[in-house]
Amino acid sequence: MTTDQELLNEFVKVTEYPDVIVIFVGEITWSGHVPDLNWVPLIALPIGTPASKVQKQAEAVLQRRRYFAVCESCSNRNPLGWMTDLVTCQSCSERLGVVF
Repeated sequence: MTTDQELLNEFVKVTEYPDVIVIFVGEITWSGHVPDLNWVPLIALPIGTPASKVQKQAEAVLQRRRYFAVCESCSNRNPLGWMTDLVTCQSCSERLGVVF
């Protein structure tokens, strides 16, 4: 089971540039059986934004259905790249007999 904090650590990145703070999300794409992680800029915040607000914005990324979904079988949140479809994660699909 992957926790939201683990997803934040692995798939959400905050980078501060001289004039802007950017929150990136890691989007998984597949080339056959090989996953690739691409960093997509998602949110731009002004320099000087309080750390608590930056953290809340980063945490809110996990709620975006464009990048994450909750499996109906196991109730775990996953990046879409780890989902077989919008409602079933790859782990649950394998338990149901799907072969990748």
